[in-house]
This record gives sequence, C-alpha cells and structure tokens, in this order.
Amino acid sequence: MPARTSTKHPYAAIEHRVIDSPAYADLTFSARSLLVLLTRQLTKNNNGHLQATLTYMHRFGFSNRTLARAIKELIVHGMVYRSRMGGYQKGASQFAVTWLSITNREGLFLEGFKPCAWRDWEPAKNKIPPPQNYPPLRAKMESYHPIQGTNLPLAGMPNLPTMNLYHVGVSLLLFRHQRTGWCVAAMMKPKTQPDFSGCNE
Repeated sequence: MPARTSTKHPYAAIEHRVIDSPAYADLTFSARSLLVLLTRQLTKNNNGHLQATLTYMHRFGFSNRTLARAIKELIVHGMVYRSRMGGYQKGASQFAVTWLSITNREGLFLEGFKPCAWRDWEPAKNKIPPPQNYPPLRAKMESYHPIQGTNLPLAGMPNLPTMNLYHVGVSLLLFRHQRTGWCVAAMMKPKTQPDFSGCNE
C-alpha cells in the first residue's frame, strides 16, 4: 500500500507561472530567497501585511545591505509591492506578493498596486556594457621615451599647463607641474636614476 502524504502542515507556495516567468529567471539568488521567506508568511488574508525586517531575515544570512537590495529587486521585477512604508515610530514596512489578491486593506497604501505586475517586466535596455579588454597601461606607456627635463603637454588635456617629464628608475614616470610641484607617477621601464629635486618647489 503506497504511503499517504499529509497536507496538515502549512507550506509556502509560489505559482508555477511566476517561477516560469522571465522576471523570476532574472532575479538574483538573494532576491529569490527573500521571495520564499515572504511567501512563508502568507495566510488566508494577510497578503499586503508581509514584513522583511532585518531581525527576522538575519538568521537566513541577510545583511542590511543585501536585504535592501533584494527588496528593491523584487519590487522592480513586479514580484512584490510595498503596501506600507515603515520608518521611525511607524513600524516595519509591509509588502504584498502581486500574484495574489489583497483582502485586508486596512492601513495599506494600494493606489499603485498592480496584480501580476511581474508580467510587465522587461530587461533593462540601457545596461552598462561589460568592460573591454584594453591593453595594460604599462604596455602603452613603454612606447614613450621622454628626455629628462623636456616640456610636453599632458596628452588629451590641452587646457592644462605644460608638464615637466622625468623618466626615473624604480619603474616610474614622474610628471611635475612647473608651478605647483604636483607629482603623478605611472609605470615605465627604468632608464635613469630618480630625480625628486623639483617636486617640492
């Protein structure tokens, strides 16, 4: 005789249509974990009164920064809605999952609530592109061999005063401003002995 499963114990359930959505697939693991913990609080009529306090979430590995980021992510992706803003002497913020209706509306701000808002989520069109593999700065700088004491303008900055270039040892290229004595260093092959005599003028 097959074993009978029990449904006496409460459980946290997220609908398949939510999990299968592009919005859910784009969530970070922290945001997914937070969504499960919010769903864990659901009863028959408390949607809109869910909380994500650090006191409760800390035992699950959330820091203050990670928790704030995960909350923002769930809101942006349309998974949850902030139904009440918390603060000093206001209590904790309260949230609602958007795939369920809200029956107990007392004390909640629901003007912007949209059922199943996760359906409207779209990937950001203006994401920052990944960094390009530029050649190392040292490889670029090594193609220059300035003569010590030569006055040259700083490349790409025509409005700045002329700089004195000192090609020194210990793999440094020293730029000395003629009036202020301001110095900047960059990697170079060693050519001559360092000369720091003019940097503090």
